[in-house]
Amino acid sequence: MTFGHLLSSTTASGVGLALSYTTSDWLKADIGTTPIGFHSTNVLGGVELAPTVNDNLRFRFTGERRAITDSLLSWAGMRDPVQGRYWGGVTRAGGRGQIEIPVGRGYLYAGGGYSEYQGDQVASNTRTEAGAGIGYPIIRDGDTELTTGLDLVYFAFQKNLRYFTFGQGGYYSPQSYTAINIPLDYRSRIGDVSYRIGGTLGYVNWREDASNLYPNNPDLQAQAEALARNNSTLAAQFPGQSQSGLIGGVRADLDYALTPQLSIGGAFRYDKAANFDETRVLLRLNNRF
Repeated sequence: MTFGHLLSSTTASGVGLALSYTTSDWLKADIGTTPIGFHSTNVLGGVELAPTVNDNLRFRFTGERRAITDSLLSWAGMRDPVQGRYWGGVTRAGGRGQIEIPVGRGYLYAGGGYSEYQGDQVASNTRTEAGAGIGYPIIRDGDTELTTGLDLVYFAFQKNLRYFTFGQGGYYSPQSYTAINIPLDYRSRIGDVSYRIGGTLGYVNWREDASNLYPNNPDLQAQAEALARNNSTLAAQFPGQSQSGLIGGVRADLDYALTPQLSIGGAFRYDKAANFDETRVLLRLNNRF
């Protein structure tokens, strides 16, 4: 078995701030923070530019810094109960470029990106990604649209930091991830009520390398390896693995327009990912200026 310090807390609370700006369909920008009340507060945000070159070509460029919300450790950070040190609170900073080409009523796309992952007392990491696919509207009539397509996804992290000992990040970070997804999305409006339902079904193959118990602390790692050499029941690394299987999810959104600028709504998300299931229920109040 492996060994390490246990986490002393399993909850965190705070209030996050966010402000976004959109003009036409070529510029989006936002700025905000991780929830104030966490051990450390990070500034987040991003800019997306989507210039149209001509009727047959569009580029999309994104630069952003985002919080990693895979776990309490990666999002809020946690305290080592033995030594009192905090670690975690991981953010991703990077960019992505994409080319989009109209095909009939649909479009083809292909792109790639690069990101760096940093956290307080967490080993640094990098991620490269690439993807391609097609989206096509089966039905398009006024406010009603039914869309499907095909998405090919690939990404790879330099290090496997998904665990929860000191220096690990607590986020999914395989060294190879390849998936094919088929999405289906339906949206429409009835009076002041707009709604959207959809789902995704796919297949994935992924691989993780073995990971040191203390990936950014050579002294602690050396102690762990020395103990493991003298005790065959202990291990100084988390083992690697390779897996394949089905992935997918369902989603639903409902919004009611209180005024032309103000709306109230909610959303439901369920995702079965490569190594976890996640359910989210959201309430929101949107105001357009």
